[in-house]
Amino acid sequence: MFFVSVRRLLATALAVLLAGFLLTTGAAPALADPAAPTGTFEGWVKDPGGLPLEGVTVTLEPGGYQQNSDASGRVLFTDLPVGEYLVSASTTLNGDCPVSRSQLLFVDQYGITFGLTLYTEDGEPCPPPAEPEVPAATLGGLVWGEAVAGVTVTLQPGGLQATTNEWGGFEFPGLAAGTYTLTATAAGGDCGLTASLEAVLGGTDSWYDLFLEPTVCP
Repeated sequence: MFFVSVRRLLATALAVLLAGFLLTTGAAPALADPAAPTGTFEGWVKDPGGLPLEGVTVTLEPGGYQQNSDASGRVLFTDLPVGEYLVSASTTLNGDCPVSRSQLLFVDQYGITFGLTLYTEDGEPCPPPAEPEVPAATLGGLVWGEAVAGVTVTLQPGGLQATTNEWGGFEFPGLAAGTYTLTATAAGGDCGLTASLEAVLGGTDSWYDLFLEPTVCP
């Protein structure tokens, strides 16, 4: 019984000494911090002309947060710890025009919305995209009338000429896209026979009919 009392006395003394030490040093048991405040970042990614850009990766550092912009150019980051972030994005326009943007922004608990317009390195606008190359094509057709073989067909501009076959057919291969004038002339009547029309040639072969009529005599 004596030994139990002594042990209790020693435990009480140690507790008193520890309490005095904590009061002297100011130390206190650690308490859990309240939840850190968070905010949101809403960004709108645009090209130098102000049009929305889809599929551009936007990165926030620190933290390595990433999102791709949607069809309207929008990204939305939620539950971001309040603080300063470096927002960056880059892409290539028209196949060979790199554009980018980096911006320091502070995200607070109220959130922030920012237009992230991307620019070229020198600030100049991107050149327009190159027009697709239209392949060469054939412009041809048939001449109709009393005499269809051996008719001369002239192509303008260029002054090219072709002579119809026995069926009245003619061709001008390897022409660039554009608008041409076809003129057919043949012997007949008092002052000859003629036909003319305007032909539009794209990237595919085109065929036209020319109907010979008597030429008005001067």
